[in-house]
Amino acid sequence: MILRALSAALPALILAVAGAEARTVGAGKVIFQSRDWRVQVIGFRDGAAFCVAEVMAAPGRFSVWSDGMGRVRLVFTSPRWDFRGGKADLGLRIDERPPWRLGGAVLLGQSAVFELQDPEKGSALLRDLREGRRVVLLDRQGRGLGGWSLRGSFAALDALGECKDALVQRAVGGKKGKPSGPPG
Repeated sequence: MILRALSAALPALILAVAGAEARTVGAGKVIFQSRDWRVQVIGFRDGAAFCVAEVMAAPGRFSVWSDGMGRVRLVFTSPRWDFRGGKADLGLRIDERPPWRLGGAVLLGQSAVFELQDPEKGSALLRDLREGRRVVLLDRQGRGLGGWSLRGSFAALDALGECKDALVQRAVGGKKGKPSGPPG
């Protein structure tokens, strides 16, 4: 299958992207695309590398970031937002399922970032994202702040998992670069 071929070539690609040539967030390389989603490996100047599955929707973006430590973050951006900083308890609605309540979203400028701390809850949320058709970011009162397509998320989040596993192998293998956090 495509994912098996991807996983065979992925470690070399990650090392190339995360190597000395990787300077900024612009040093990403698309490694997989499915419908509305794409998966990239993004390298930074300090050698840190991330796997990012994202869907772009006018006028915003939703992405799932993972690093060599296996951490997962959800990042929502919209040019319509102007957050002043701080944290907030927001939610997600995936299709008609009960909403997910995610506390402690970091809000800054045009971004809302959630770090999935609980591995069981995080796995269940990612499963819902894989199986869903649309995700909506909700404010504390349950009003929609923005919505994104999940068309293609099943295959993209599988590819993200394989990419993350390759980054974890790289981190365990002691290669140059320390995992850090995505922008935001």
